[in-house]
Amino acid sequence: MVLDLIVLALMGVFILAGYRNGAFAQILQSILLVASFLMAYMTRAPVGQLLGRLTGISSWYAGFAILLVLWLVAYVVLRIATAPLMKRWSDSKPEAGGFDRCFGAFLGGVRGLVGVYLALCTLTVANVVFAQISPPLWINYQKSRVGTFVEQNNVFEHVPDRRLRALGQLIRVASRDDLGAEELTSADALLILEEVDSGVLAKDPGLRTMAEQGEYRQLAAHPEIIRLLGDPGFQRLLDRVDAKEP
Repeated sequence: MVLDLIVLALMGVFILAGYRNGAFAQILQSILLVASFLMAYMTRAPVGQLLGRLTGISSWYAGFAILLVLWLVAYVVLRIATAPLMKRWSDSKPEAGGFDRCFGAFLGGVRGLVGVYLALCTLTVANVVFAQISPPLWINYQKSRVGTFVEQNNVFEHVPDRRLRALGQLIRVASRDDLGAEELTSADALLILEEVDSGVLAKDPGLRTMAEQGEYRQLAAHPEIIRLLGDPGFQRLLDRVDAKEP
């Protein structure tokens, strides 16, 4: 409930900012966001390789974090570079009319909706660290309507990266209340234990118990599961469980 109210408040801020600044400013800021993401996406691989050689850190989480940091840096640089243009336009433009303000409010609302959604998707994917830092806050997130919607409709199921797609699917499956120990068959448990190449579940009794009991929320929040993402055996398990009717 608290998170739902926070999201509504943020949406209100975006809409008011769009109404105040007009449509042109919202369009320009949206272009900057898209351009900065494309710049970050195209440079993430070489930057990740360089940092990997310098620091010895080359995990999947590090690559994901690098993309987010590059996106933020690129956006800030583009905002600084276009600041003179925005100032000249702001000084020379006439007072925004009603239509321009209303259209700006609409664009601001859309930009806020997309931004908040992507931010919550990112928090959902980073649930391992987030849950460890503040378990009560994470529980509140899972109980909120916004959090439930994002878990069930996260954008990462549709990205090119195979492991991200698997994680997005696991998060959605984990949010299904109809799945539990009684919905798992012995064949499902056997698939987990025998067909996963990494053998992490087979070696870890705790993970094996969670898998056999259908505790997908706990599995989705366990660091070791990241190693299984994209594994053919684990993917087959996800697909089989995902196909079960509610």
